[in-house]
Amino acid sequence: MKKTFTFLLISAILAGASTTASALGFSTVVTNDKSKNTYSKCAWESDPHLNKVPLSGKPGRRDHVWFRSYNKDFIIDAPVNVGSISVLYEGNVIAENKTIQTSKGNLMMSASSSGVCTLTLKKSMVNIRGSIGMDVWEKLKHMGGILMDLEDSKIEATGAFSFNVPAWQAKFVKNRSGATIKMAGDSHIKIKGDFLVDPILSEQPNLHFRFILNEKDGKMPFFSAKQGSIKNCELHLNIKNKLRKGIYPLLEATGSKAFEGKLRAMTLNGKNISFDTVTPINGVDVVIKIGSADKKKPNDIILEVK
Repeated sequence: MKKTFTFLLISAILAGASTTASALGFSTVVTNDKSKNTYSKCAWESDPHLNKVPLSGKPGRRDHVWFRSYNKDFIIDAPVNVGSISVLYEGNVIAENKTIQTSKGNLMMSASSSGVCTLTLKKSMVNIRGSIGMDVWEKLKHMGGILMDLEDSKIEATGAFSFNVPAWQAKFVKNRSGATIKMAGDSHIKIKGDFLVDPILSEQPNLHFRFILNEKDGKMPFFSAKQGSIKNCELHLNIKNKLRKGIYPLLEATGSKAFEGKLRAMTLNGKNISFDTVTPINGVDVVIKIGSADKKKPNDIILEVK
């Protein structure tokens, strides 16, 4: 099972990746001077790990960018148009009212041994001409977390979305080890390819993959992919304001098949809930169920407001 998943994962990532002889790698240089920890003002070097060489200029459309900020905030204060992107380890990469895009490459996020690797987007748009991946170095003995935090923001990718944990012998800590997609308001993540989650989730109860979808100003965010498995993933909804009556997609399968597997947990406003359970909130009745977000096949997880 693990070997099969790894083969599918590599195939999906390679399908969205490209390399060119003229492409360079640019890694952020982060200092104690907060004013310089921005995309437009930071210095750059050739590698985020060893044998670093200072680089002049800025990343171009074919280049790879490593965002590594060592437990500090790094602000994207200008549009980003590069070949591919990695967000590494601890630190918080923040973009507000910005556009981020890759010309022909992936967006990767990698967990550290303890902290949280975070990409925070506010009123921003991310276009990835490739796949999105979340992973951890295979030799780590402990695993931290990965967080995509979207507020009124959108991420769209032409490839797959994968969560891969090759460090299967690592120690996993409940509510820390794993990946979380948190979205609020007018936000979505749309993936044209498949949603691939490591089957190790079935074997490790302290490892998580969570969707946290928060209503804001009467709007609900959603995640969509062609198909895949949500086995042992979690879905947490928070609704504070009154929603208009209608259908709201939550987890949408745009292909012909529904997502496989059963969720490990599902909550509404912090309380455990099951499919087809009617819950009154602010004068309306809401129910989470299997239905159709596009009025075609009933293969999506939706929220209906009656």
